[in-house]
Amino acid sequence: MDVFRKNKADDFVQTCEELRLLAEHEIKDLPGWTFYISRSFHNGKSTISFELQKGSGDNYKGQIGVQIEDNQFRLFLGLTKGPVENIFKIGLEEKWFDKTFDKKSKREIFGHPTTMSKNPCSYSGNWVYQYFDTWNEKVEPKVDIQNYDEIKKQVSYFIEKAIYIIQTKGDEIFK
Repeated sequence: MDVFRKNKADDFVQTCEELRLLAEHEIKDLPGWTFYISRSFHNGKSTISFELQKGSGDNYKGQIGVQIEDNQFRLFLGLTKGPVENIFKIGLEEKWFDKTFDKKSKREIFGHPTTMSKNPCSYSGNWVYQYFDTWNEKVEPKVDIQNYDEIKKQVSYFIEKAIYIIQTKGDEIFK
């Protein structure tokens, strides 16, 4: 199964080449910004990231993008300075994160069902995310957006949204 997941992740990334070219074209005049697609494998899962990153090394300022791991479609925002609450607030203000999520009454992120129980989710205090499910047979109606075309459409939509945020507020957010 591990080999299968790795091959499927590689296959999906290859089908997203036009997304990479479009994103690189859109940010070419934005100093310090790069776009890349990466994949990693751990704990029997593949993780694919579509990342817009400002700076690197000592000049790193942050990143925004989409990450797909298992059946989670994650929207993330990473900044050099936390705390998590401040990063999450920025994401809410820019409508990168969905402020309408409620664990008890509205278990959706931008209209997509989610099994997310923590809001926001975070890593290392500087990387914050929300996610919706790409597949879940336990909810009604059943969630299944696992085909390449639908996932690519979602990735493309959110990368375009991230580029817009960078173009309009990037200097303010990623300083």
